[in-house]
Amino acid sequence: MTKTSSSIVIGMTLLLAVGAVAGHMLGEPFLKLITPGPTVIVEPPPPQIHSQVQGHLLASLGLKGAEGASSGIYKMNPSTGEVVLENDSNNFFAPALSHDGSRVAVVGDVGSDTALLFISGVTQQEQAKSYAPPTPALWAGPANWSSDDELVVYEALGAITHATDTAIENSYIVLLDTVSEEQTIVDFGVSPLFAPDDSIVYLKTDGIYRQHLKDGAPFGEVERLALFDGYAATRNSQIALSPDGSLIVVTHPESALLLSYAVFGADGIVELAEPTVRDIAAAWPVFSPDGIHLAYVALNVSGEQATAGSLIRVELSTGETHTVTSLEGYEDARLALHDWIE
Repeated sequence: MTKTSSSIVIGMTLLLAVGAVAGHMLGEPFLKLITPGPTVIVEPPPPQIHSQVQGHLLASLGLKGAEGASSGIYKMNPSTGEVVLENDSNNFFAPALSHDGSRVAVVGDVGSDTALLFISGVTQQEQAKSYAPPTPALWAGPANWSSDDELVVYEALGAITHATDTAIENSYIVLLDTVSEEQTIVDFGVSPLFAPDDSIVYLKTDGIYRQHLKDGAPFGEVERLALFDGYAATRNSQIALSPDGSLIVVTHPESALLLSYAVFGADGIVELAEPTVRDIAAAWPVFSPDGIHLAYVALNVSGEQATAGSLIRVELSTGETHTVTSLEGYEDARLALHDWIE
């Protein structure tokens, strides 16, 4: 295991090193702001009959061409479409709250060649710890917490530099022990999540995989849960796992597929349901904490270009789809739904 951590004091040093960072992100309360940020209200669609939607979505949104608007981390209401700015720093994205709500794991962009994982207390903390991915990974990506909030799993990118160009070589699944601060590369792959039993579920090019843990460390062979039939996952594919671990959803933006897998029992058997082909591609799926709803971002795809479309909410019991709000005008590179909080 490789220990790669450092302690960064939030203040002028971090402001100079990272950029204009809003103090409430890593010092003052993250979700309880003393002075609320500006609110952007998007007219919601006409009222529809549906079960009550609980909680809020945390999203990274990058506004393009909007004068006076801020890119950063937003809190979104999945019922009304209200979008509230939580942190206006362009340097932080993909926030993930711990289960007890006391800490946040967030990706910090500290320059063109570095993206670190930051973990900070949400309240009453003046320090944040930064973690550089272990070699050969280079940039940190979105994170997820274990049930006891002691482990964090995140996606990291490796790269090869050719002259002045840097090309992505591979994606890695990295396990961080927040107590010992040790990091381990688990496997190649993308979009890692903790299952209810704290095994790590993630994507590789040919299917869905799982790695079991023992005493906070990987053990045994990596288990393939499902084999993709006729298509391959890409670096832009993502997965969502229902809170009870009974359903896995996979988005495949390049082919506009929304794939559903039913998980049976604790033996890891996964059954592939018929893929859903949509007119618009889906990305960044996330289940509500009660498992009743699924949210995802609809992308408008034209050739190799994808632009933000809408925030979609699905009622899983009926399959009914609701358009929550338009996301036109947001930069897709910074568009990420990564956490649904109560």
